[in-house]
Amino acid sequence: MTAAKAQEQRRKTIVLSRNPELDHHFAQELVRRGDLELCTVETARELLSEVHRADLCFVDRILPDGSAAEVLAAIRGDRRLAPLPVVLVTAPGAPHASRPEAWEQGFDAVLEVPVRPGKLSLLVARLLGVPLRGRDRHPVHVPVFGGAVAAEEYLGVSEDLSERGMLVRLVPRQRIAVGARLTLRFSLPGEGAPLALRAQAMRLDTQAFAPAVGMGFAFHGVEMADREMLRRFLGDVVGGWPFRWHLGAGGGDSGRSEVWLAGILLPDSDLEPILALRGPLDLRLGGLRRVAPEGVARWQELLRRFGREGVRLQECSVGLVRQASVLPSLMDGVEIQSFYAPYRCPTCQVEEERLIETRQLGPERKPLPFTCRSCQGPLDFDDLPERFFAFLAA
Repeated sequence: MTAAKAQEQRRKTIVLSRNPELDHHFAQELVRRGDLELCTVETARELLSEVHRADLCFVDRILPDGSAAEVLAAIRGDRRLAPLPVVLVTAPGAPHASRPEAWEQGFDAVLEVPVRPGKLSLLVARLLGVPLRGRDRHPVHVPVFGGAVAAEEYLGVSEDLSERGMLVRLVPRQRIAVGARLTLRFSLPGEGAPLALRAQAMRLDTQAFAPAVGMGFAFHGVEMADREMLRRFLGDVVGGWPFRWHLGAGGGDSGRSEVWLAGILLPDSDLEPILALRGPLDLRLGGLRRVAPEGVARWQELLRRFGREGVRLQECSVGLVRQASVLPSLMDGVEIQSFYAPYRCPTCQVEEERLIETRQLGPERKPLPFTCRSCQGPLDFDDLPERFFAFLAA
C-alpha cells in the first residue's frame, strides 16, 4: 500500500466534549464502523489540549471552565487548526442556537440534542468526507410516465445507495406506482460518466420525508462496468475519498491545460503528472471535496508551479469554498471563474448545489435567485452570505 493510500484510509479522530446522548450515538453507530476514533473530554482546557489531533470537533455551548465561543476563538486563532470543522452542540431554544448566529461566530454547523442517529451520521459524513456506506447525498433524475405522454423528469436526492438499489427523496407532481419500471440517472462523486440504471419502484414512504416522498428502487439488469463502478464507489466511501485527477482536452483557450480534480488532496497525493504540464492551467474543482490541512503545502506547490496568475479555478466545490473562506491563502491571487453554492428548498426540504459564474455577482456579493427543480418554488441560500462569499475577497 502506498503512503498516500495509507493516509487516505487512516482512522479519523473526533474530539467531543462529553455529552451522554452523543457518546451513546457515536459508540453505537459510528465508532464501531472501524474508521473513526472518539476522544471524549470534560473541559475546555482538555479539549484544546487534544484538538491538535482532531479531524472534527463537537463542543457543548457551555463547558465547566468556559464556553464553546471561547474554544472556537482559540481554534480559529491558530493557523494550523483554523480549517478544523467545529460543531456547536446545544439544546433547542438555547441562546445562539440558530444556524445564522452560529455561522457568524464561525461554527461549521449547529447540532441540537436530542438528535436522531441518522442526522448525526449524515452530519459527520458531510464534515469528515467519510460517509456511511452509500449515504452521501447526490442528485438523481427520475422520469415519470403519464400514460401515453412522454416522461416528465423530476430531480430527487439519494438517501441511501447500495449495489442492489437506492432510496430517493423527491416531490413528484404525479404518483409513481409501485412496480413501475424506469431508468434512474445519477453521477457518483469522483467517477466519470453518469450512470443510467434500469430500476423498479418497490416501496413508497409518504411519512419520513413529508412533504416529499421516499421511493425505494431496485436495480435490475446492471451492466458489469456499471456494477464495478458502484462497488468501487461504495468501497471508497468507507475509507474516505481518494484523490483522483483527469486531464481534459483543454480549457478552450490555446495553450491552456485543463485538469479535473476529485476527492481529498493529501500531502502524498500524486500531482507529478500535473506538475509536468506546460503553460497556464484551468482546474475543474467540482469533485475536490477539500484540501486536507496537511495537504495545503501540496496545493500551494501546484499554484507556484504555474504561477497564481496562470491558474483559473472553475466549478469550485462547496466544501472547498467554505474551507477557503477561513483559509484565504488557498485561493489568494487566483482567478476564480465559477463555484458551487449551497441552497435548500423550504418546501421539499431538499438540498441543492447551484453553479454560479463569479462575473454574475455584483459588488455586494448577494446570493443569486434559483428555483427548485421539483416544486418550482424559490430556493433559500443555505449559508451565511458574508461568510460563504468571503473567499472572493482573498
